[in-house]
Amino acid sequence: MKNADKRNRVIEITCDIITRQGIRSARVDEIAHIAGISKRTLYELFEDKTELIFSCLERLSSWRREMLDRKFNGRNGNSLRAAAEFVREYTDALYLFECEFLADLKNRAEFAENYRRDCIFWKERMMQLLQRTIEDGYVPAQTDVELIAETILSQGYDLRMAGRDRTSQRVIAGALLRGISTPAGVALFDDGGVM
Repeated sequence: MKNADKRNRVIEITCDIITRQGIRSARVDEIAHIAGISKRTLYELFEDKTELIFSCLERLSSWRREMLDRKFNGRNGNSLRAAAEFVREYTDALYLFECEFLADLKNRAEFAENYRRDCIFWKERMMQLLQRTIEDGYVPAQTDVELIAETILSQGYDLRMAGRDRTSQRVIAGALLRGISTPAGVALFDDGGVM
C-alpha cells in the first residue's frame, strides 16, 4: 500500500473514532492496529497525534463545505425553503458527531481555531440564505440576518449538547424562521411549503 493510501486509511479510521467517541478517545495504538500498520509507520505518516487530528478535522470540514456549496449555491428554488433546508443540514451535521467530539472541538485550545472557522462558514452561509429571503420578500428588509443566523446556529449547538433530539431543534428553528417572516413567508409555512 502506498503512503498516500495508508495516510487516507488512517485519516478515515481516526475520523470514525473521534466523531463517535471524541478526540480524547483516539489512541494511536488502536488506530495503527485497525489500519494494519505499525505505530512507527503511523508516525512516519503524521508528525504526531495532533497533526493526525487536524487532518481529520480538515477532511470533515472540506467534505461538508463542498456538499453545502453544491447544494446551496445559486438562486435555484425558493429561498425560504432553502433556508429551512440549510437549518436541517446543520442539525443533521451536529448529529453526525457525539457530544464529546463537539465539546472537544469547542473547548480544546489546539482545535478551537478549526471550530471557529467552521462556525464562521455555517454563519456566513446562513446569512447569505437569509439575505436571499429578504430579497425575495419572505423576510422584512430590516431583519438583522447576522443575529438570526447566530441565534439559529448557537441554539442548535446548545440543544444538541443538552441531549435534545433533531425534531425539537427543527421545530424551534422553524418557529424562529416563521416568526421573522413576512405574510408571504408565513403563508409558505402554513401551506406546508417550508419545514
